[in-house]
Amino acid sequence: MLDSFRSAVRSMWRLTGTVEVQPRGDRFLFTFTHDRDVARVKKGGPWGFQRAMILLNDYDGFSELSAVRLDFVWIWVTLDGIPPGILTEPTVRLVGGTIGEVLEVDRPALHRGDARV
Repeated sequence: MLDSFRSAVRSMWRLTGTVEVQPRGDRFLFTFTHDRDVARVKKGGPWGFQRAMILLNDYDGFSELSAVRLDFVWIWVTLDGIPPGILTEPTVRLVGGTIGEVLEVDRPALHRGDARV
């Protein structure tokens, strides 16, 4: 099962570098060789394996791995119906904040007239 999981994440993430997948109790530690791969994985989700969500969070390498919060998932949400006259980053952050914490506004999408947080 571990080999199929390793193979699946490497394949679905389409990395430019490599990732080491280490089981740590009921969690996995992913070690990437390139920061751009980390950014791609974080922005490209949500990810799943065998109908289960893969929850990811940053890890400092020093703390107890069990202390890392895994009670949320990074997802992109498209906000429809915002009138063009008020389609600004502050407005998108405000509306997106009613759903949950806004980590980022997709600025290129905003310039195209789309709202994505």
